[in-house]
Amino acid sequence: MGGIPFGYKRVGKDDMELDEHEAPIRKMMFDLFLEHKRHATVANILNDKGYRTKRKSLFSGQP
Repeated sequence: MGGIPFGYKRVGKDDMELDEHEAPIRKMMFDLFLEHKRHATVANILNDKGYRTKRKSLFSGQP
């Protein structure tokens, strides 16, 4: 398995489950994309609100 997607956390060696802190942000990402249809716009909104990736970096506009 590769990296753990945003909104999930590793459980054990091969499993993952929703991360209670990131899951609401993941839902916001989905809703924002439905509204704006642009990755860069969603990334800018998340960054402006102070949200960061799992590695504490800014979100990028790359799909």
